[in-house]
Amino acid sequence: MTRRAGPLFPVLLALALFGGVVAAPGRTPAVGQTAGAPQKLFLRENDLTARLRAWAQAIGRDLAQLAMGHDADQAIGDLGRRRLEFAGNLRALRQRDRGAEEYWPITPEIERYLTEVEAVWPELDRMIGEAITWGHLTHSEALTFDAAAERLDTGLDGLQAAYRAAAIDYGVHSVILNAIAVAEEQRVLSQEIGKTFILTRYGIDAPENRERLAAAVATFDRDMGGLVEGDPERGLIAAPTDDIRREFTAAQAIWSRLRGALQIDAAASLDA
Repeated sequence: MTRRAGPLFPVLLALALFGGVVAAPGRTPAVGQTAGAPQKLFLRENDLTARLRAWAQAIGRDLAQLAMGHDADQAIGDLGRRRLEFAGNLRALRQRDRGAEEYWPITPEIERYLTEVEAVWPELDRMIGEAITWGHLTHSEALTFDAAAERLDTGLDGLQAAYRAAAIDYGVHSVILNAIAVAEEQRVLSQEIGKTFILTRYGIDAPENRERLAAAVATFDRDMGGLVEGDPERGLIAAPTDDIRREFTAAQAIWSRLRGALQIDAAASLDA
């Protein structure tokens, strides 16, 4: 089955194209390399890291469903697929960075956080494998996974920041790059909203997860508005082209309906 790209994907592409790539002063491209090659690489790696973080959030949501016994067969199938996707793309990230070193250096920050992610993933991979094998997850096992997943998220956040810093160093306009980063974070927040909504709906650590859900919804709402209209305090410019504004406006309309549904369900849960 072909998976359709989410509404934010065209926006990310349009922003990347709008931002362009300009070689930083003093940087000389290697023979056969264009001046914009480093920026393109680091933007690509930044986007792949954002996808890894989204996959990690989705894996956490699948495990939460498994722990609750909700649609276990579907959760196990999704876990197996996302586990392979995460592992394969993490290897690809390392291999591309190694290949790039022939032309330009990978920064110590990139190496540090990529190594951290590579160190945490085997532990999570083992737990995912056991959950798939046994077909269930206990509450204590879910808590253990969450603790490890937090370390993975921290490493991926650091890795994204390192790629963005490297791209800026090679001359990408920081305002455009910031808009791309915030749009990517919206994708991660949507996964967080889905996960915490499921946990709250089924009464698992409900007060804590209700707070996490409210915080994720508020951040998503604030940044969606900033991406469309601009937000100087966040370093966000208003959507710079008609195409980008159109895509963001479409995503904003979908979010408005979803936000209303979340509020209705939250009110119903409190009344229950």
